Amino acid sequence: MSYIDGIKQDEALFNIISERSDCYINDEGELCVYVPDAPAGTFDDVIDKLRESTTAFGGRFYGCEPRIVVVDKEAVSDAVQNIKMDSEATSQNNDTENTESLLQLKRLLEIAANQGISDIHLKLIEEKSITEVNKRVDGRFSKMMENQSIEYGKNIGSGATVTLGGKQEYAISAQIDVTFKMAVGIKRKGDNGSTIVINKSIKWRFSQIPLDDGAKITIRNLDTGSGKIPSLRELGLSKGHERAFKQVVNSAQGSLFMSGPTGSGKTTTINSALSTVDDTKVIHSLEDPVEFHRTGRNHFATNVVESYIDPKTKQRTKSFEVYGAVLLRHDSNGLYFGEIRTKGAAACYMRLASTGQVMLGTIHCNSAIATITTVAEQLGVPTSQLASPGILSALAHQRLVRTLCPKCKISHKDAPKYFVEDPTLEMAYKAVETIGEQQEKSVDSVYYRNDIGGMCSECEGTGEKGRTALFEIIMVDDKGREFIRELRLSEWKQYLESQGWPSIREHAELKLLAGILDYRSVAEEVDGLVKQDLKGLYQEMREI
Repeated sequence: MSYIDGIKQDEALFNIISERSDCYINDEGELCVYVPDAPAGTFDDVIDKLRESTTAFGGRFYGCEPRIVVVDKEAVSDAVQNIKMDSEATSQNNDTENTESLLQLKRLLEIAANQGISDIHLKLIEEKSITEVNKRVDGRFSKMMENQSIEYGKNIGSGATVTLGGKQEYAISAQIDVTFKMAVGIKRKGDNGSTIVINKSIKWRFSQIPLDDGAKITIRNLDTGSGKIPSLRELGLSKGHERAFKQVVNSAQGSLFMSGPTGSGKTTTINSALSTVDDTKVIHSLEDPVEFHRTGRNHFATNVVESYIDPKTKQRTKSFEVYGAVLLRHDSNGLYFGEIRTKGAAACYMRLASTGQVMLGTIHCNSAIATITTVAEQLGVPTSQLASPGILSALAHQRLVRTLCPKCKISHKDAPKYFVEDPTLEMAYKAVETIGEQQEKSVDSVYYRNDIGGMCSECEGTGEKGRTALFEIIMVDDKGREFIRELRLSEWKQYLESQGWPSIREHAELKLLAGILDYRSVAEEVDGLVKQDLKGLYQEMREI
């Protein structure tokens, strides 16, 4: 990569060097100047920008302090002139290239919007000069289209980042995160049965991470919150879950951590619960990014950008910490943090939880009770603070599982007929039989997905359509606070079970035995459905 290409990848760095005209960065990441005894701080703006840039030179010098090299004045003058001339030439070709990039991007996004695709996955492989294009629908990862050229993937990246995302340059070697809006054609059935196309502006999140031989791009549809927010019952929570959640969000104070993996519907559930809050209470969300736009004069949302640094003050001015402090002066009854990833955000969240308002926050971990370990040991919140009365009200955890197609699902009784065609069905059948025996419950109402080469018009041959939530929520009482303070989480779980607390596994079993879910899909998200015979497993390890 030439020094010209490297500098151009960061618009701010390019502008600084062009305006100064007294220095440049060479392809070794060295700051080349012609003033040998410049006062301290003379080139700090260039040095800081290079050190903070994840795009200049493909991010190679991110976090590095550049070495200052003194060169001839003519060398600096020529280098700066070459940078400016190359930029002018590039801009003349950009219109044509950007048009093609935008057309390819729009076609890809229209396919996604019309097929209910939540995430588009592109894998750019330089050695093979191809782009693999995959999709995720209802949580299932599969191929979206045949392999495309490497240029196709680069065009998608360029269209999303350069033209729409506000970046100066796209590079396959760069780490990039941008959000953008694009209008796409959505197909709908008209009153007379004909197909009509409606133009709709949809918000997308583009993220790229470099690979050893290319890049991985994920484009997520952020338009999930543009329509009607489903109720907690519609999402799949039980009556008891619904009552507990509503109790927390409608309280006078306290906090709830909502955990789950990426794409588990945490934000949807939080927003569904918040929609039940009385309109006499003011609710403000801090989100990265904002996914739902709740209606009502008492609801507000601010987009957090943790990485943003104000060019004048050199300070982070759009973080959870900054906005959280500001909101102390905005007369709120409840705040939502989506999502808590850093120690600073966690500390701010807990500080606000002690100010007499309701706090809701999403976080990544693998169970409700494991939230305590994550918050205390990874995010640095003292257990004494977590265990303080009035601070922590509840811990919730959620997973999403695909629901069976009502048109083509296979009954437990008929399942053996398909064992030869689908060996995984036989495995699932035996597991369900074991569950029935262990729990002494009937499995006659169990059904399985039918994805054995058929073409059901309802589910397009996948055997499943839509998703439902598997959920657990722990209401934190005085006894629970004792366990939290001393991090005795295993004992706390035993105590909860003695109180009749239903775990997410039990919620999964309930829906499995009711014929709503396929065992195999449940097992992808929830462990422990079948009690493992460890003694037998260890004995098997002794055999050759």
